[in-house]
Amino acid sequence: MRKFISVLLLFALFPYSRLWAEMPKESLQVLSQGEPLAISSEKMTLKGQEDKVLFEGDVLIQRGDIKITAGRVEVLLGDKDQGKESMPKPSSAGEGKEIIQIEMMDKVDLRQGDRRVLANKGVYNTKGGEIVLTGKAEMWEKGYHVQGRRIRLSLTQKKSFVEGSTLTIY
Repeated sequence: MRKFISVLLLFALFPYSRLWAEMPKESLQVLSQGEPLAISSEKMTLKGQEDKVLFEGDVLIQRGDIKITAGRVEVLLGDKDQGKESMPKPSSAGEGKEIIQIEMMDKVDLRQGDRRVLANKGVYNTKGGEIVLTGKAEMWEKGYHVQGRRIRLSLTQKKSFVEGSTLTIY
């Protein structure tokens, strides 16, 4: 059974993990732009000095009505409010980190409502609310199937953009 680890605990580990730490059969839950984001896998590797978390083996990402599976996922963390001027505050372990980007590899399968997208690779930019899928990318939605070199999904506007596409309407 997969265990859940809170983000506070995860970020508390950052200062003490010199190179990396492995946590088998773990998951990560965070709030991402107001909605919970949960990532689970067979193996989770924390790379504290690089501000990265690597998930391997049956990775599942869930946020709202979006469900993504992949063989491997790398989460890039960054400082909250980066670039904003503010008064210095005393910091505690791991405070001020947020997910900047999620890179998905190895058989990416995204499902949202009646939309399904398959690709070899996907990159989710959390700030822009956009997922870019490449490598034999194809999408099915009500009444059509489209293949393309690159599929860009805007999650905030619920729009799809396909480059180098072939469309089949049925």
